[in-house]
Amino acid sequence: MLPKAPKHGRIKPKAQKNKLSKYLDFVREQGCLVCKRPSSAHHLTTVSPRDDRWVVPLCPEHHQHGKGAIHAIGWKKFEEQHNLDLEQIAQELWENYNE
Repeated sequence: MLPKAPKHGRIKPKAQKNKLSKYLDFVREQGCLVCKRPSSAHHLTTVSPRDDRWVVPLCPEHHQHGKGAIHAIGWKKFEEQHNLDLEQIAQELWENYNE
């Protein structure tokens, strides 16, 4: 189970930053959840600072730039249209990640 996002503004220790940077690379390598094209990491959390463990891979079209992009239509509608559970996927990615 993923821990909740931090509610403080403290900077993460360097080792933690490096691990999360490698994790974000791992997520991007998975390809878009919808079309399998090269992807970026879409953050599911809206807290600040963002928690890099709560991310899923989406290509630019499905992330921000297409008519059906998650940023255009919203999280829940995106999940319904593509039959996805983004929180479950993010949790599985984190649990299956081996640095």
